[in-house]
Amino acid sequence: MWVRVALLWMLCGPVWAASMTELDYRDQDPGSPPYLTRILVTKDYLRIDNGKDGDDYLILDRAARRISNVLRDSREVMQIDAGKVSLARPAKWQVREEVKDLPQRGKRARQVSLYVNNVLCSQAITVQGVLPDAVAALREYLETLAATQARTYRSTPPGLRDPCELAQYVLEIGRDLKHGLALEQVSHNGRSRHLLDYRTVELKPELFRIPANFRRVNLDGSRPAAGAGEQGDKGLK
Repeated sequence: MWVRVALLWMLCGPVWAASMTELDYRDQDPGSPPYLTRILVTKDYLRIDNGKDGDDYLILDRAARRISNVLRDSREVMQIDAGKVSLARPAKWQVREEVKDLPQRGKRARQVSLYVNNVLCSQAITVQGVLPDAVAALREYLETLAATQARTYRSTPPGLRDPCELAQYVLEIGRDLKHGLALEQVSHNGRSRHLLDYRTVELKPELFRIPANFRRVNLDGSRPAAGAGEQGDKGLK
């Protein structure tokens, strides 16, 4: 009997093999109450939502470099495709990164501060070597958004342009991610993020599917939005 069970285990693999990484952050915008942000990562996808499976969510197709923001009430999928960032650095552009070890927070913990033109734009506490694939997926998400962020910056009146936003989302993407997973983040505008927990959980393929009957809207205009015939109920099978 034991031989038969062992052979079946070897043929089928362990039942817990299909898994995903979950990160739970407490985010807060200035003047607003804190809220939960859940990030789910597989080798193919990244999903961002509020922790509730049935609410709106965002999916990054990591290979295609396509973001799909699923809006249930309007039955729409807002799509953004990665593109080339064709935006020169401003004439005045001095970037400085300060890194400080934090042994009290752990052996590989660091405080990473980013300055642009001597203004502190962001500060993060990171830990090296934890969940490297999740860190890579978060960087891919920011890189996919970069061209759209650059277009938004160009369309902003010069007097309202923010060098820190330009650095964090276009020209200096992922500075803190080079140092590992963010435990805490604070931006110059008061926006903050704090890691509550991370874990490996059972994979739920349905969380990475995009409804086939929702209208597609491509926000960057780089190519037609995928319709039901092209993308369909795409996601993990």
